[in-house]
Amino acid sequence: MNVCVVMPVYNAAAAVGCAIRSALAETRVSAVIVIDDGSTDGSADAARSVADARILVESQPNAGPGAARNRGIDLALNGREVTHLLFLDADDQWLRGSLDAVAAIVAEHPHAGLIVGGRVEVDGGEERAAIPPADWAGRVLEHRGGIFRPQPFFGTSGMIVARRIVEEGVRFDPRLRIGEDRDFAYRAANLAPVFITSRLLLRVTLHRGGDNLTGPAQLHRWLEDHLRLIEWHGQDQGAAVALHRQADWLLAHASRMLARRGEAIEAQVWRAYRDRYRAMGWPRPWRALRWRWLLAPAMRPFVRR
Repeated sequence: MNVCVVMPVYNAAAAVGCAIRSALAETRVSAVIVIDDGSTDGSADAARSVADARILVESQPNAGPGAARNRGIDLALNGREVTHLLFLDADDQWLRGSLDAVAAIVAEHPHAGLIVGGRVEVDGGEERAAIPPADWAGRVLEHRGGIFRPQPFFGTSGMIVARRIVEEGVRFDPRLRIGEDRDFAYRAANLAPVFITSRLLLRVTLHRGGDNLTGPAQLHRWLEDHLRLIEWHGQDQGAAVALHRQADWLLAHASRMLARRGEAIEAQVWRAYRDRYRAMGWPRPWRALRWRWLLAPAMRPFVRR
């Protein structure tokens, strides 16, 4: 098993060195390709400061994590004898010895095209293990639509992909900034099975606020990108069930967060979801409706402007 690590980085100068070193600690890693996606904090220099001949650092104007990973994939395939790609975010760390466990899975399930597993989540200084549910762990995913279930294990960081998947042309869709990982995994699963292990593979830093992609400032982008996923994959009944649940949760979450600021989901986005719900035959998102039409107006007079 010969692994190339692909690592997009955007303004993570303080963390990228630790992420790189965690990958280089694995003897099966032959290269770490870092794509600096238009950082303004010296992330590329921080990556280059790690002295190891296996590191390649490239920079590009900001285009999003999907585009950065796509460039890393192309560089990984260019003359490198790698069997697998490992995607690792610049603020996460790979757990030492995890690739040996993955190699054992590959030996037992050589047809697996995608391998994901558990992770240690770091949230405000506290750590907790996130392990796949018992009906998933230690087996091939029964239906690829399950990729859209609200589970954290199909985030791109920590995902191991067989070379043949990307050689077949599977890439991240640069139109998506949120959900591009699920879209990639879903299309990869059309070519080869997905194996889920209960092994803890990496340590992930959670970001709850600010301008990160799933923070309050990006709610409308999140809504728009999830609507694209429904449009692209909702015809698959197995995927539609999970996409519907996620849409219900996301609409309610966005409505609640915006109501606290005296705002509401933009009318154009709301109408797009209404029309898509009707086309899919889904019942109305009652939690979101309650926040939009009842609770938000009641809270608006109390919001400081």
